[in-house]
Amino acid sequence: MTERETTPPTRPESYLIAECGNTYTTVLLFDVVDGCYRLIGRSTAPTTIITPWSNLAEGIQEAITRLADATGRRLISNKKLVTPARDDSSGVDHFIFIVSAAAPLNTILVGLSEDVSLTSARRALHTVYANEVDTFGLADSRNEEEQVAAIIAHKPDLIFLTGGTDGGADQRLANFARTVSLGVNMLMGAKQVSVLYAGNIKLREQIKQIMGEIVPLHVAANVRPNLQTEQLDDAAQMIGEVYEKLKIRELPGIHIIREWSQYAPLPTARAFASIVQYFAAMQPSGARVLGLEVGTESVVLVSATADQADLTIRSDLGMGRPISNLLKHSKASAIARWTAEQIDDETV
Repeated sequence: MTERETTPPTRPESYLIAECGNTYTTVLLFDVVDGCYRLIGRSTAPTTIITPWSNLAEGIQEAITRLADATGRRLISNKKLVTPARDDSSGVDHFIFIVSAAAPLNTILVGLSEDVSLTSARRALHTVYANEVDTFGLADSRNEEEQVAAIIAHKPDLIFLTGGTDGGADQRLANFARTVSLGVNMLMGAKQVSVLYAGNIKLREQIKQIMGEIVPLHVAANVRPNLQTEQLDDAAQMIGEVYEKLKIRELPGIHIIREWSQYAPLPTARAFASIVQYFAAMQPSGARVLGLEVGTESVVLVSATADQADLTIRSDLGMGRPISNLLKHSKASAIARWTAEQIDDETV
């Protein structure tokens, strides 16, 4: 017998994807039909993170139930996902959970130059759903007491400390670190604040000593090792890990959903970036694809080639509550020219 004759044929595997947004939860079922993967069905239900439910699993279960009714395929039993797929076509092999409904990571940026270190830190921060609630820099006129008071008032999730080129001897960054340490320690018991340092490598040990053993400190590669070089990947990855730990893992009911999948929950923006990069890979060599996703509470912009996807998330923009913020960044006339009907600036 040949190897082909002795090896049983591999059954194509099915995928159920759930995307939990701020307003609606959408589920999509993919399976193989006539040798190709096809979208079998799609269904939505209200997201149930907020009261009175406070359990995102309920919205996902409802959306899956609606999908099962529409396709005639049994996908859920006793509020649990049927997995893996059965010979009678019930169930699915893989469940993937995508989420954008987690609260943004409230962050204070601390750096030296607005045009250098703070600009790079801001780019790294915008690779996750985050709000920049305050900024400390050399141009800040507040004294240490006022900056500590700001930390206490904001109760941030993360303080992102950066500045200085590698090998420099700028002690102004160390002074900022002392202010941060004081503010974070004064919040202990009321709020756990993570600190990320991605500045001058020469100051790492000093920063660690200033923060001490109590402050949760993460250290990443300097976002601006020199004035000509920007490296964001390491800091962006650590910010993503902090976001996943503080925001996604704390979603109500997520422990139920995580039992259904072998994959970690994926932020919607990351999934969108993968899709844009996939389309870039299908284009002629070197082509760049631009993707824009406008959600209720955020806007995601992706610029991708086959080898890399650059991601920017704006949690201060969107079609829901943040829509009024558009006027902070654009003139009313610039917005009005995109509307289907002519409207005046006052109406905008």
